[in-house]
Amino acid sequence: MALDNSLSLSSKSISVGAISVPLPTFNPRKAELWFARLESFFVANKITNQSTKFSYANSLLPDDVIEQVPDVIFKPDPDSPFDCLKREVIRVTSLTDQQTIDQLLANVELGDNTPSQLKRHMTNLLGSRTVDKRLLYQLWLRRLPQNIQQILAIGDEDVDFDRLADIADRIYERSKTHLVSQIQSSSADEIAELRRSVDILTKQIAHIQLLNASHSKRRGTSTSRRRRSPSTTRHNICWYHRTYGKQARKCIPPCNFASTQKKGRQDRRLMTTALTDHNFQDSRLLYVTDKRTGTQFLVDTGAEVSVVPPTALEKNTPDPKLKLQAANRSDIKTYGKRRLQLNFGPKSNFSWSFIIADVLVPIIGIDFLQFHKILVDVRNRKLVLAEQCKEIRGIISNETSIHLLVKPHHENDKYVNLLNQFPDLLRPSFKHDKPTHTVVHHIKTEGPPVFARPRRLDPSRLAIAKNEFNKMIELGIIRPSDSPWASPLHMVPKKNSSE
Repeated sequence: MALDNSLSLSSKSISVGAISVPLPTFNPRKAELWFARLESFFVANKITNQSTKFSYANSLLPDDVIEQVPDVIFKPDPDSPFDCLKREVIRVTSLTDQQTIDQLLANVELGDNTPSQLKRHMTNLLGSRTVDKRLLYQLWLRRLPQNIQQILAIGDEDVDFDRLADIADRIYERSKTHLVSQIQSSSADEIAELRRSVDILTKQIAHIQLLNASHSKRRGTSTSRRRRSPSTTRHNICWYHRTYGKQARKCIPPCNFASTQKKGRQDRRLMTTALTDHNFQDSRLLYVTDKRTGTQFLVDTGAEVSVVPPTALEKNTPDPKLKLQAANRSDIKTYGKRRLQLNFGPKSNFSWSFIIADVLVPIIGIDFLQFHKILVDVRNRKLVLAEQCKEIRGIISNETSIHLLVKPHHENDKYVNLLNQFPDLLRPSFKHDKPTHTVVHHIKTEGPPVFARPRRLDPSRLAIAKNEFNKMIELGIIRPSDSPWASPLHMVPKKNSSE
């Protein structure tokens, strides 16, 4: 009987539930990893046919990637179309050797990552390329905070790289502190001024408390059934005003009740003024987050210009022509400009050239807000786009405005004074302002345009060209056209720059 039961159990079919594996989203910066995940999807769904794999990949790739591999799409390989598509997509989306070097030398920063995460990111950038281990270690070490560099520099470079990264993580966790966006000053004059302000406020509060105490004492004694003579006074205030206060209908001179009330109002008014003058009020700053990078920008209406912190490489090239100044009159070094594409929400894209300065957090100043016509609503913690009737939600900040100002370089320079009178010359608004003149420019041509076949740009130059054209479209310099004619595009690298 036991044997029969075992046979009957073994003869039963075992049902296996299928697990639905979602399709991965394509990431152009990690195309090789995406194809590896796609292969896992094919294995899970038992897809082995090359044509079926090709159809899946073709439907998942974005248009800008498909446009770079049209030959593989229109004329797929008859034997292995998916493998050919995979090779071409990885080739066109991968960084060149020059771009990889630029990324490692200039664009890789620690940011909010840990040292081990930075090490993995640098290793992933290299991919299959071979780089000397000591060189990669030195590049990684330069991106770490100064205290971690000093500790790791004592050790041996031959120690395992992964172990050094773990040690750096432990040091980083212990030494990590909260950064503030304001520039702190410890000058003796400022400390003395703060002490004087505290002394003034202390005396005013003590005086108000004394007035309130004497007023309460008078009210307590007024309920007594013993009536003094109406002519009896205390502190030169008659009995009627001591008993009924402002509602007294009679008054026996000499009575100083009116002058006492006037002095109390002056004291309260002085107290309110002192509180306002010494910034005892809620903060008027807030943070907004860039959706693309996750970076928080401090919105400071007291700053004349918008600034971002420098990278380690940018600190080596200071800009002596432009200097900034904080509210405490301390100078702030600058290192040129950097143009950023910001996204604060749906259809809230902004492009702006930020000054690279010695600050701890990125700051959006009044120049950015004025150009893009953005209103700051601190009460409701949001930015309001005046023209589009849209809102950008923010996070309230308890930071104090550093009142970032542009320090005049040559105060007596007549050319500088002339440019200060006409600031639109340096930052023209092509989009909103209508010209007040009737001057137009014409280019005389003879005959039809010269024909030239279109040439495909490599991915790095294509990205730069798209960025420049999008910038001119946003400024209103150019606009999209349906014309069949086009002009050739000539691109050359800038001097002393990687662009």
